Amino acid sequence: MTPRDFCYWLQGSFELGGKDLNNKQIEIIASHLKLVFTYNPHPKDEGATFCYFMKGHLQDNKEFNEKYIKNELNKCFKHEIDPIYGDESMQNQLNEIHSVQHIVDGKLQDTLMRC
Repeated sequence: MTPRDFCYWLQGSFELGGKDLNNKQIEIIASHLKLVFTYNPHPKDEGATFCYFMKGHLQDNKEFNEKYIKNELNKCFKHEIDPIYGDESMQNQLNEIHSVQHIVDGKLQDTLMRC
């Protein structure tokens, strides 16, 4: 799995919503992240920065901070992944298509989940 694949996979998981992640779901995320570093121990392509961040977060923290992780993932899409798909005009078109508001725990979210 490439770093970019992992970012899309995790983004899809978050977009499907639901309640806070449980321990089993966190284990699944960790196992998918392991696929990234097994495929390439030193990735440098789009999404690699986020994968290194996740690896450190999972190793160093006892509590999985989902809101912080979502924010970092959004930054990864904005600064590393999205730019490969075109200029600002294209980005605006893609964001408009993708700007469906998300509902999590019955509350409308104002954060654009990028992908």
